[in-house]
Amino acid sequence: MRIFYPNLERPKKAAQRLSARLPHVKLHLAQKAVAKALGYVDWHNLETSHAERPPTPLDQCWSTAEFQTIVLKAVADIASVTGATDGDVLYALCGARLTGDRDWELEDHVTLRLDLWRRANVFGSARRSPGSVIRMKERGRSPRICYLCKFGQPTRVLYDTGIGHCADFEAVVPRQKLCEFLPARLWQPYGVWKLRDGSEVVFSRDYFPMWRVSDLGVERLPPWLWIEGIESHRHFLGPKDWMWWDEFTRSRGLAFLAEHEIRGLPILSDALPFVFDLGVETIKDAVQALMNGTTASDPEGPWHRSHWLV
Repeated sequence: MRIFYPNLERPKKAAQRLSARLPHVKLHLAQKAVAKALGYVDWHNLETSHAERPPTPLDQCWSTAEFQTIVLKAVADIASVTGATDGDVLYALCGARLTGDRDWELEDHVTLRLDLWRRANVFGSARRSPGSVIRMKERGRSPRICYLCKFGQPTRVLYDTGIGHCADFEAVVPRQKLCEFLPARLWQPYGVWKLRDGSEVVFSRDYFPMWRVSDLGVERLPPWLWIEGIESHRHFLGPKDWMWWDEFTRSRGLAFLAEHEIRGLPILSDALPFVFDLGVETIKDAVQALMNGTTASDPEGPWHRSHWLV
C-alpha cells in the first residue's frame, strides 16, 4: 500500500523524529526508511510522487486492523533499512506521527510487539517447547496462565509476575492454543528514583531503570544502567504493599506514565525472548543477554554508570 500526502511536511518531520529517537540513524537514512515504509522506492520517489493522487486518510480514520497491518509493515521496512531492532523502531514510530495523529494506547504497543515476536517465531509452536503458553495447575489455587521456559524436574515458567518453578505434572499444555501476553514484570512501573539533578527515573519490580523524566523530556533507558545520585525513592504500592501487581498499584504506575506523557514500552520488555533461551534462569540473565546483543549506544550523562551487569 502506498500512502499519499498533500505535501512533504509530515514525512519530513517524521524522518527527523525517527532520527532523534534512533540516535545512530542519520537523517538521510531515516528519510530512506520512511519512504520505504510509505510504499516508495526511495526519498526521491516520494518527493516526485506525493501529489499523484488525493491524500490518503490518516490513521485516526483507520480501523484497528488496518492500523496494525500498516504499522507492522512500517516497522519491518524501517528496521530493514536502519538496522535498528523492532522494539526500538516501534517506540520511535509511535512518536513520529508518520501515518497520522492517532494516540497509541498501551494496548496498541503490546499488541504490535507481540505480533512482531510471532512473526519472528519467538513463541514456542511445538508441544512443551520454550515460549509456549500453558496453564499451571497448583493444589489449592486457581489455574494460572504462564510461559513455559524449561520443561523438566523442576519445570521453569514465566508468570505475569515473574519467573517461578513447579513440578512437571503441574504444567498443563491446553488443547486449544492460548494467547501470548507481555508479563507485567517487564513493563509495569514499580517506583521512581529522584536524582540529585532533579530528574526522576522510573524503575521496574527488579529495580531495572525504564524511563528518565527531566526538563528536557522523557528518555527511554536500557535496563542494564547503574543509576547514580539517587536522593530518594517512592513506590507505586497500595494498601497491600506486597501485592505490586494488583490493580491499585498498576493504576498508580500508569497514572504517573500518563501524567508525564510516557508512551510505549520500555527496553526491558525486549528481554522477553531471552527468557526462553537455554541457560537463562532469571530476569537478570535475560537482561544480560539483551545487553550483549544490542548495537545501540547507551545515553550520555553523569547520572548513570554502565554496565552494572558485568
